[in-house]
Amino acid sequence: MSEHDVFVILNPHADKGKAGQHEAAIRKAFGGNLTLVATTEPGGAEALAYQATIDGWPIVVAAGGDGTVNETVNGICKAAMTGVPKPKLGIIPVGRGNDFSAHQQKLWSSLTFQRRNDGIRKEFLGEREGRCRNLAC
Repeated sequence: MSEHDVFVILNPHADKGKAGQHEAAIRKAFGGNLTLVATTEPGGAEALAYQATIDGWPIVVAAGGDGTVNETVNGICKAAMTGVPKPKLGIIPVGRGNDFSAHQQKLWSSLTFQRRNDGIRKEFLGEREGRCRNLAC
């Protein structure tokens, strides 16, 4: 696995079942360094993120809404508590409200972002005072 390999967790049920329509665009955006797995049940993103972190994926991406992001962060944090390195966290906001991503954009708007032409914004997981938190870069 290279440092550029990406594990994408897609919640096809986000946005009232419309998020699954973005699978082809996500695959195209990341090219060949991508493994994409769709969630099949509530809590599925957490379990997938946990296992991806344990398996050593360098980048784990949540593609869905706020619930998918929350579950993915929880899975990464739980795995990190076992002592494995934390991956970078990517977020592709394809949910209905995407409040988390909207808030992050406002919060960090004064910073310079390196953005991809396709609009995918990269974020990563950081730590502060021993607690996991999400940071934009």
